[in-house]
Amino acid sequence: GSLDKGLNFAGNTAGTVINKKLGDTVTIKGGLANNVDASDENLRVDVEDGNLVVKMAKNLSGLGDIQVGEAGKDGKDGVDGKIGVTGKDGSSVVINGEDGSIGLTGPKGEAGKDAPTLNIAVKDGAPGLNGKDGEVRIVYKDKDGNEKEVASLDDGLLFGADNDGVVVERKLNQKLDILGGANNATDAKNIVTTANADGSIQIDLAKDLDLGTTGSVKTGNTTVNNDGVKVGEGVVLGNIGLTIANGPSITTSGINAGGSKITNVAKGEDGTDAVNKDQLDDALQGIIANNNAYLNFEGDTGTTKVNSGDTVSIVGGESDTTKLVDGKNVGVVVDDEGKLNVKLAENLDLGTTGSVKTGNTTVNNDGVKVGDNVTLGDTGLTIKDGPSITANGVDAGGKTITNVADGVNGKDAVNKDQLDALGTNLTNTGLTFAGNSGEVSKKLGDKVTIKGGLADNVDASDENLRVDVENGNLVVKMAKNLSGLGDIQVGEAGKDGKDGVDGKIGVTGKDGSSVVINGEDGSIGLTGPKGEAGKDAPTLNIAVKDGAPGLNGKDGEVRIVYKDKDGNEKEVASLDDGLLFGADNDGVVVERKLNQKLDILGGANNATDAKNIVTTANADGSIQIDLAKDLDLGTTGSVKTGNTTVNKDGVKVGDNVALGDTGLTIKDGPSITANGVDAGGKTITNVADGVNGKDAVNKDQLDGLKTSVEGSLDKGLNFAGNTAGAVINKKLGDTVTIKGGLANNVDASDENLRVDVEDGNLVVKMAKNLSGLGDIQVGEAGKDGVDGKIGVTGKDGSSVVINGEDGSIGLTGPKGEAGKDAPTLNIAVKDGAPGLNGKDGEVRIVYKDKDGNEKEVASLDDGLLFGADNDGVVVERKLNQKLDILGGAN
Repeated sequence: GSLDKGLNFAGNTAGTVINKKLGDTVTIKGGLANNVDASDENLRVDVEDGNLVVKMAKNLSGLGDIQVGEAGKDGKDGVDGKIGVTGKDGSSVVINGEDGSIGLTGPKGEAGKDAPTLNIAVKDGAPGLNGKDGEVRIVYKDKDGNEKEVASLDDGLLFGADNDGVVVERKLNQKLDILGGANNATDAKNIVTTANADGSIQIDLAKDLDLGTTGSVKTGNTTVNNDGVKVGEGVVLGNIGLTIANGPSITTSGINAGGSKITNVAKGEDGTDAVNKDQLDDALQGIIANNNAYLNFEGDTGTTKVNSGDTVSIVGGESDTTKLVDGKNVGVVVDDEGKLNVKLAENLDLGTTGSVKTGNTTVNNDGVKVGDNVTLGDTGLTIKDGPSITANGVDAGGKTITNVADGVNGKDAVNKDQLDALGTNLTNTGLTFAGNSGEVSKKLGDKVTIKGGLADNVDASDENLRVDVENGNLVVKMAKNLSGLGDIQVGEAGKDGKDGVDGKIGVTGKDGSSVVINGEDGSIGLTGPKGEAGKDAPTLNIAVKDGAPGLNGKDGEVRIVYKDKDGNEKEVASLDDGLLFGADNDGVVVERKLNQKLDILGGANNATDAKNIVTTANADGSIQIDLAKDLDLGTTGSVKTGNTTVNKDGVKVGDNVALGDTGLTIKDGPSITANGVDAGGKTITNVADGVNGKDAVNKDQLDGLKTSVEGSLDKGLNFAGNTAGAVINKKLGDTVTIKGGLANNVDASDENLRVDVEDGNLVVKMAKNLSGLGDIQVGEAGKDGVDGKIGVTGKDGSSVVINGEDGSIGLTGPKGEAGKDAPTLNIAVKDGAPGLNGKDGEVRIVYKDKDGNEKEVASLDDGLLFGADNDGVVVERKLNQKLDILGGAN
């Protein structure tokens, strides 16, 4: 009878009806799992024409996560998601699911200058300061595709010295002390470092350097030690004087020339003897006395004899010396026969005032002049009242250039006949214009009208149109993805009587990359592309907080922070961060921001005014500090720090702890020696099992707990939702149609919907955290440009805002303690400070704190510049690279 007919149920699928008999269960469910948070606040069921119609709000609110795009699965390709927010002035923020990146474009620059752009992502980057590989880093690319890795406050510089294998690490804003120390032999400071007011580190050698009786100084083959100075194997300067092996000596006994006559030299007798002044004077007088000698001088014609003491006159034809030139125009050459030949230079140099004249042609410093009208100078040829050919070109001087042949090649001049013929042909030929259908020809001078059907008074833009050249045609194209969104608000701040909802936006790439904006804590989560087999994709989470003090030591510096996949927090450094350097003069701290130069100087010793220490910036990038080779504490020397002393017996700390050649001993306590470990009568205890109320319970206690669920069955039809075990009893009635408002031919999915049983009702719910969506379009394009904005708010007031107006991302962290504002900052891009190589126009990530102070983010390509005494040489070190500050020790 009628009970066997049951009830018929229909949905949107036309012609499909489900029949259920009395006692059967009708399941109305979505694709969302039961353990996923869901809400019905955006859904409603209306009764229309006898049907129950499930509807979703046009303006969604109170959402949690939104997933755009879909990761690939077995047998199904993924879909790359993307969210773009554009400002009316061209700024934009794009979240790319394809590679898990965020693209930022700042406001347009000045005329002729592009807006700064970069792309932020994550990857397994350069090793950190500790040298550990696989450090997950924020990376960004500028408009030229150059990749930069963002440094954190855990990055810094590595410093090395002469003791190979020991590396000193300093994180950004930490202090590195460059110290002198106690002399090994005298227990006095031989080296002193000073931090100067100008920011340089000066290294001085003590006035009185004492290396003890066994110390020495060596440079090349020269050695200075307790015995004196020795150069090579033969020269010795000792306590009796200077001696040279097999040579002269200057000692307390006098000067020994080593067999050579130097002082009180007798007249030379042998050919190799030195002569004295008396012998030289006698020889000169003999030459003068022989005044009857003469010389013969022979020219091209004739010979003349000149007696000793007479004057020989060699004259030319010009007696006015002001008209003569000092130079190399005339030379006197002795030939093989002993003759002196006077010759004229092959290339004459008459100076700036000399000249050569023949007829009415003159050659001088100005060039060549023929008569009064023609001049050839350093600019070219000029003819008075006529043509000229100069560096500026050919000037016809108002004259006609005649008999010009027809031009053949591209650079040839053309004549008037050729020009007239070309003009006639161009005018008659004109241009032919073709569209998708038909064509029109126009001669030169005719009007061509290209227009569309849009009225002139309607606002229009060409931002989505482009004209491409393809196969010789101008093809007008329209963008496949048109831009122009309004605001997207995800999440909801708490209000009186109503808890807030943490918002989240996720953009997923088809290969698993993703970007997630978390309103809960005002952070951005980045996941890069999948790694190689067996290797996870790099992931991290970006947020803001009151971080580590800055370089100036000021607390409460608002910083960008990010967490890697293991939850390790890193604070991002800006170009205002750097390193602190200290020296022996306590209280003076030298600050250097990233990319600034630190001079590590040797200098004049205060007591001796001589440079005892010199620092050298080497070609390999190390800073070399030279000091004596051999420093030895000897058997009585020691090193002491606090109550710890190191000497020939070993190490002693206070009066009770000693480390000697047999091992470690503690007075009245344990010892570790060659004989083993002695606990010294002390007890090493273990923790007993916990038995009090704060102890953890074990599995047996948990297994002892049991629960039971009872239910009853009623007559009629039972309707159940996703909630397991919950049943609604309904009496017989007509067909119940449960349907939505979406057309049957539109792609749909139930993965974000669920039907829960609440208070005897079947409640259809949608996931607060949406996933598997395609594009999200919010708002409509207006007449005037509208700056887009996406905001994700956390229940405690944290938020992330993507601003299309200036292409920035605003971050607000959790509320601070009572009376303290939450940390806030704004991330954008700009053409920032020069990089380590000094190149201008470096595109950088910049952020502003709550006070509007702008910080530029440093990358691992930034670092410090170091200089030494050799001016002009600058050593560059990128962050986490090692700088060797070397002495001259081998």
